[in-house]
Amino acid sequence: GEWDADLWSGLIRAWSGMDLDEDKHLTVFKRLGRVELYPKHAREIANALKALVESDGKPYALNLLPEANEIAASLWHTLDKIPPVEETDNWSTTAINHPAGVLAEFWLRGLSLRRKHQDPPPKVMSGEYRMALSGIVQDTTVPGRLGRSVLAGQFAFLLAADEKWTKENLVSLFGNRENIADFQAVWDGFLTWGRLNPTVADNLHDAFLEAVQQIDSDLANRRNDFVRRYTTMLGYFVADPLETWVPKLLGHGGEEARRRFALEIGSHLRRMNEKQQREWWGRWLKRYWENREQGVPVPLEPGEVQTMLGWLPALTAVFPAAVALAIQMPQVPLQDGIVIYQVSKKDSLVRKHPQEVAKLLIYLGKCASPGYVWYKGTELVKRLFESDLPKDLEQRLKELKVRKGL
Repeated sequence: GEWDADLWSGLIRAWSGMDLDEDKHLTVFKRLGRVELYPKHAREIANALKALVESDGKPYALNLLPEANEIAASLWHTLDKIPPVEETDNWSTTAINHPAGVLAEFWLRGLSLRRKHQDPPPKVMSGEYRMALSGIVQDTTVPGRLGRSVLAGQFAFLLAADEKWTKENLVSLFGNRENIADFQAVWDGFLTWGRLNPTVADNLHDAFLEAVQQIDSDLANRRNDFVRRYTTMLGYFVADPLETWVPKLLGHGGEEARRRFALEIGSHLRRMNEKQQREWWGRWLKRYWENREQGVPVPLEPGEVQTMLGWLPALTAVFPAAVALAIQMPQVPLQDGIVIYQVSKKDSLVRKHPQEVAKLLIYLGKCASPGYVWYKGTELVKRLFESDLPKDLEQRLKELKVRKGL
């Protein structure tokens, strides 16, 4: 009867970690069904429920889900009575450490487990899961906000589990700024755990374009993560990124967001094969580069220039065209020698495109960069002299060698 005693927390954690058979697990659930435990031990009980369905679930998990779901529903209705969490700038982390987020995870894992044991998987959720997840969506308390952060992180799964319910209940949350904390919690969950695929992209197309306007305000704490997903969206799921997506990002995002965008493009290019590079180049990336050199939609900034130069070693499919654009950019001092070092490692670039490599080095030589930037420069210039360069280019390369002491 001492329901507030710390001993209960220890017992519940121990039960959760034990390898119980079905009957003993059911006995534990009967203990956990005591509502007197909820005010002080909600998190431990929520974790015990989640343990049933973690890692593909206990062998008998499907048999106990009705009892577990009943306890979870009862526990949820008491969460607003436990001490509230403070405002946070990391709602997803707060969620998974709060009983509300743990219960949301429990319902999602239980739903996934049921779907795996149905062939074919159903296209709609059963009534008990619709009721549980709808309760989270409609809950106006902080536990509801934490639960929605978890649901947003599993947006792709929920679209597959019940597309109609997900469209009706979750899509609007990504654009709802009546409560800024709710808005941040939803995006925080998605940016932490969410996956992008064609169906997700189609449903969140408008939400991304609305949210990017808050990239330096309401979403400033997750700016880098937002730009990462935004870059994936426009790079793979938008026919012409230059029409709306790029102007919105560069127009609403400051220097941090623009530099991050350049970094994310480079990250994608390094993972691509040459066919994929040509597709990006022909569809939008070449025009984007040309536009930025003309100050459209905004002028290039020094940090962007340096980052975009870092694309060159990866752009093997269109290296000559990329160099031709790169050497038209403003000359800014480099802070590192990554470009020269990576080009020196790409033997195929030096063999196939010695003139373009020479032109790039001559351009970099005008950038007033510190000497350490030219690590591997001596070796690279020596290899270029072994190539059949035009006389004027060879002369300019000799001048660079003397000027930089290579």
